[in-house]
Amino acid sequence: MQSVTNPFEDIVSRLERLQSSVDLISVNQPKAQIVRQENPNALLNLKDVAAILKIPINTARYYIEHKKLPAVKNGKAFKIKQSDFLDWIDHVYLKKQPRESSEGNLAIAPNHMRSIHQRFKKQRS
Repeated sequence: MQSVTNPFEDIVSRLERLQSSVDLISVNQPKAQIVRQENPNALLNLKDVAAILKIPINTARYYIEHKKLPAVKNGKAFKIKQSDFLDWIDHVYLKKQPRESSEGNLAIAPNHMRSIHQRFKKQRS
């Protein structure tokens, strides 16, 4: 009689291998670095902030009014100093991460914020 193998056992073993690969990649992933531009006094408008954060312009306006995103109102328009914007991102998003991981290294920033910093760097270069 021919033995029949359970296909789910094969699937489970493949999933375990995938999980170990993902774990290895996440451990070897470089630590987050905050991008600082050459001109920290550059001004951003709401459209720039919304594009960087990938949010609607009205949400960026809400952040100014309710989440303490520092901005100066010039007529009907808001202007945000680039260095203040990056500091706000650090404060609002990165403060939620533990200061140190169990290995004593700096904790990795959330993937979303890492991608925002990378997009910001590309837009400004």
